[in-house]
Order: sequence, then C-alpha cells, then structure tokens
Amino acid sequence: MTAGTPFAARGDLRAQPCSASTLQREMQPTVGQFDAKLRASAMHATADSPRYAPEAETETETETGTEAETETEADEAGDSRSFGRGRRRISACRGPELLRGLRRSDRCGARCYERTMRSLALAILFATACNFNLGPIGYDIPYDIPEQTVPGNATAHAAGIVVSAPMTPFPVNIDLAQQAKANGVTAFSQVTLQSLSLSITKNSGCFDFVQDVSITISSTKAGTTLQPAVIATGSNPGCVQTFTLQPTAVDLKPYLDEGAQATPTGHGIPPASDVSFNGHLVAHAAL
Repeated sequence: MTAGTPFAARGDLRAQPCSASTLQREMQPTVGQFDAKLRASAMHATADSPRYAPEAETETETETGTEAETETEADEAGDSRSFGRGRRRISACRGPELLRGLRRSDRCGARCYERTMRSLALAILFATACNFNLGPIGYDIPYDIPEQTVPGNATAHAAGIVVSAPMTPFPVNIDLAQQAKANGVTAFSQVTLQSLSLSITKNSGCFDFVQDVSITISSTKAGTTLQPAVIATGSNPGCVQTFTLQPTAVDLKPYLDEGAQATPTGHGIPPASDVSFNGHLVAHAAL
C-alpha cells in the first residue's frame, strides 16, 4: 500500500463506502454488456437445443432467484459490492425467465384455443337442440280436407238448443310408399298428425256455433282389427274464420297402410243458416 494514497483511488470500495446511485452509474456499462452476452447465449441455446427442458430451467430459476434475493438484501444493508453482484445476478435471471414465459404462453395458447373451440361447438349444438325443440327426423306431408256444410236451423238456433252434430266422414288418402319414394327413402316408421285446421268458405258465417269438436280416424279395410282413434280435438273457438284443433299422438301409419277415413263429430247450437268449411292437415312421417 502506498502512503498518502486515498482508499477510494486504490478501488477499495469497502474502506470508503459510496452511494448506491454512484455505484449504479459506474456499473451500468458492465451490466449492459453482460445482458447483451446473455441474450446472445440464450438465442444460441434455443436454436441449437434439440429439446426444451422446462424442469431444468425451473430448478435453475429457483436457485438463481434465491441468490438474487440474497444479494439484493445485502445491498439494502449497505454492502456496495454485494449491490453490484445483485444487479448482475438479477440481469442473469431475466433471460431464461422471459424465454420460459414465451414458450409456456405458446403451448398454453394452442391448448386453450383448441379447448375453447371444442366447448363452443358443443355449446352451440346443445343450445340449438334445446331452443329449437328438434323433433324426429322425417318429412311433413300436407293434405287438404274436402269442403263440408253444416245445415242451418233457425228454430234451434233461436232456442239455443245444443245438439250433437255428426258430419260426413272424409277420406285420408296418403300413399306412404309413394311419399317415401318421392323423398328418396325406403319407408317411414311412424306417422303422426302435426296440425289440423278448419276454415270457413263462401263467407257463410263463423264457428261461433261450435262448443266442441273431435276428429276420429278409422280403417276402411274389411275385417280390420284397428280401433277408431281420436286424432284432433278443439272447443269453443268463438266467431273465427279459422279453427285450429289440437293434435293427439296417435300413430296414423297403420290406418294409412290399410286405407283411412276421418269423421268429424261435435256439439253446439245449430247455425241460423248453412255454414260451409274445408280444412288442411299436415302429417309428419318419421324415418
């Protein structure tokens, strides 16, 4: 040691402490060079490594991070050299941490995207099935009901006498084999009534004379074992031009295969004059 030489000039930082800001300014070039070398080394390792080992990096990160925390605590206690080492170690931890975060983000992003799209597809399918109330797959077959006339009775109408009013049966001629061929299928497994409505014709009045009505299907085949069955009902429509009935769940296929007819029956006060109506039904043929 040369006499008269200040401790600071000989680089003994421990003998004459300096401020943290001064030491940061002096160490900045060194830290910058170290960071540049670290980034170059990290990029070189990424390009050359055949496989990425997250477990090893996790262990390295834990050890390095612990040392950085120790050195940083030493800085706060006033050790200037430890402060410098802490800065360098914190910088050394920064590169692998960033690389690891990017790689994990890429892997997680791909997995999360796939799971999200799969969940979205299932949610759309479920919502569609629930909200639109999908029925059995098949085809709708429309059929027109021929016009009928309810005879008027002014006396009974004025007296308000409720009578039973059987009407003329009408045929239901739906050829299921032809319908299946037209739709490119072999056969139908079941046929149910989808809708049925009656409409006033000839401006002859309205349905205010009706209290209740039902329509029954029956087979026209001689010696059939099929029993007549109610396929639609309705009541008290009021003075409307179109009367929509409520279908039942009867399978029409056995009747249509043998040949079928439908018979309207009901109760009500006879109209003062004749009332004419026709109708329209839609049968749903399921595969």
